Amino acid sequence: MLTAKDIIDKESKASGIKKSWDSKYREIFDYIMPDRNGFDKPGNTANPYSDTRSQSFDSTGEVAGDEFVATMQEVLCPPYAGWIELEAGNSFPENERDDINRELDRLSGLANEYKNLSNFDVAFSEFCYDLIAGTACMLVHAGSLTSPLVFRAIPLNEYCLEEGRDGEVRGVFRTFSMRKELVRHQWRELKDMAVSEAEGKDKMEIIECVYKDYDEDIYYYYVVDKKKAGVLLTRKSKTNPFVVLRWNKAAGEPYGRGVGMKALNDIKSLNKIMEYSLRAFAFNCPPLLVQEDAMLDPDDFELTPFALNPVPDTQTSIQPLNIQTNHNVESYKIDQMRLGIKQSMMGNTLPPDSQYSARTAYEVSERMNMLRRNLSSVFGRLIGEFVLPLVRRLFEVLIDFRFVEKEFNVSQIDGVIFKIKVNTQLSKQLKASEAQSIINSLMMLTQLDPSLQIVNQVLKYDEVMAYLMDIMGIPGVFIRTPDEIKQIREQQVEAQQQQMAQAIEADVQADNAKAMGKAIARRAEKQP
Repeated sequence: MLTAKDIIDKESKASGIKKSWDSKYREIFDYIMPDRNGFDKPGNTANPYSDTRSQSFDSTGEVAGDEFVATMQEVLCPPYAGWIELEAGNSFPENERDDINRELDRLSGLANEYKNLSNFDVAFSEFCYDLIAGTACMLVHAGSLTSPLVFRAIPLNEYCLEEGRDGEVRGVFRTFSMRKELVRHQWRELKDMAVSEAEGKDKMEIIECVYKDYDEDIYYYYVVDKKKAGVLLTRKSKTNPFVVLRWNKAAGEPYGRGVGMKALNDIKSLNKIMEYSLRAFAFNCPPLLVQEDAMLDPDDFELTPFALNPVPDTQTSIQPLNIQTNHNVESYKIDQMRLGIKQSMMGNTLPPDSQYSARTAYEVSERMNMLRRNLSSVFGRLIGEFVLPLVRRLFEVLIDFRFVEKEFNVSQIDGVIFKIKVNTQLSKQLKASEAQSIINSLMMLTQLDPSLQIVNQVLKYDEVMAYLMDIMGIPGVFIRTPDEIKQIREQQVEAQQQQMAQAIEADVQADNAKAMGKAIARRAEKQP
């Protein structure tokens, strides 16, 4: 276990490392998510809103950011969908998996139900906006009996990280301020904390910390009063309450690099082009040079259409300032820049529709294939750092509320004993490519061996078809089990044997009828 001093020292060290990333993250928020920038908080707390768009001349970055969030919600965690699915791993004998999977289906349905009743979809949207910068964090903790799961996206400016072995996130340190009167309501263990009325409005600087103990293989959760250097509460859990996802990272770096970092230079260039273009456009109405004249008052001079301004001599008193401006915006090909920004941020990967044209099936298919290719490089990190820890944490909270049996061990969700079957749009896109490869291979083998005799001898055809149905996303309740397939085949063989017996019997009866007819004909010939 850590002491308050240990936690404060570790937070200070991790915060020092984080500062080198803050400037780049702040810039990404300025250009893509200006209203969500928590790095530069306004000083006036009575009016926390501030104009963050005064230097923004183009909205392409913000629109692309919204499209990225919508894409992530659609392909990774669809709203109000049952994308959590557990199944038995290879450690169980094959003849026991069906019974175990039925129980896991019940638990998966329960987890999906409580997830959909919670605020997960709202928190995940905020989580994805931080992911644009490269690092996002979500706190999953217990709520009440009516709403056991509570999800909260933690702003990027409030926390810092410490890496552990194998590049995993070992420590999360969140520093924030809270009124003392709210502290005892935030954590149920502190409900009896004495707070006088006078100090209730005072702010308490708090460090919320999660640190993994490798010796015990558990996570310690601490709440520390930073000013007094005292630990207010300590908890232990098998899973990390903070789910941290780094979009893409270099080896040895604790923080991620997101799609916003890749597109930032293009967004800044486009913004500068639009700024200078608007400034050049303003000079189409050039300023006037007015000479001093006793009969002309510049303060009363009206620059409005059809205004009458009597002057003694327009040839010498007033003349426009000759400014040559010929700023060709199209030379920068801003449409291509906008398309490139959207492609970098997983947005619309095809040119915009014209007014009278419609998407062809090939265009739609190509767009989905491009999205799949763009996400393939980060798919493993999305599953390993977000989906798996999130599902484990979700089940641990439900176990604490006894909505799930205590015998269910979340540490067994390891891909061997129990594994998570990722049932999202992204995984379906990846599996569709695998399914197409299997189908193409079977079609080629069919051309080589139309009778399928050699194919059936070489391939486990039943297992291949069952696997194909599974990766194509057909629910298991609609796929026949091996016993059912065996029974159907026995019935088919029995039916074929009956048909053959009936055909043989019909042939015998026909032969007997022919023989009888011939005998009758011979007797008729012998009669006079």
